[in-house]
Parts: sequence; C-alpha cells; structure tokens
Amino acid sequence: MKWKVLCVDDDKLGLQVRKELLEIAGYEVIAAVDPVCALKLFAECEFDLAIVDFHLGEDTINGSQLARLMKRLRPNIPLVMLTADTHISEEDKRTVDVCLFKGTGSPDKLHVTLKQLFKK
Repeated sequence: MKWKVLCVDDDKLGLQVRKELLEIAGYEVIAAVDPVCALKLFAECEFDLAIVDFHLGEDTINGSQLARLMKRLRPNIPLVMLTADTHISEEDKRTVDVCLFKGTGSPDKLHVTLKQLFKK
C-alpha cells in the first residue's frame, strides 16, 4: 500500500526536494505551496498524513494555524510540523503529532518518523 502524504511548504525548492525524497521512499506525495489551497485539498481528498512547514509566508495563515485547522477537520490524521525555528511554543507542539527540526538530521529521519506514525 502506498501512503498518501500532503506536504505543505512555501519554499518551492525545499518542497520539491522533500517530495522527491518521499516518492523515492515509496510515498504518494501531493505538494502544496499555498496553505489555503493545502487546506482545501486536505478537506476534499483522502490523506494518510500531512507534513506542514511552520513558517508559511506572511500573506496567509502560518503553519501552526494550518495544523490546527487540519486537526479540526480530521483529528485522526497524523500531522508532522517541520521548522528551523527553535522557539516553538508548547501549544504549537501539542497541535501536531511530531515536530521535527530542519537541519538536525539526515533526510532519512523524516522517513523513519513517518514509518513510526503509520505503525500507530
């Protein structure tokens, strides 16, 4: 079975790299750079998991707000928050299932984390 993952990041290059790495690992990945479009996709399509970047630009909702809205829509879908910010509030951390810090591990760390979430 191929797991379907929604990956949201306003950094197009980082999003593309993450998408390709996850596809190589066997996931079906839908990428979105706009959080409003991502929320619409999340509401209308079936996903097994979502990966959301904490900082999603200044013009729309941020990653934390997006994660809260996603959890309201589908509380059983695991959410992973990615960030380079070391000052994430405890409330923001509690909103998601896992918070991963960018640049602190190999690309395999995300894959290992996803495998652990899918075992739950």
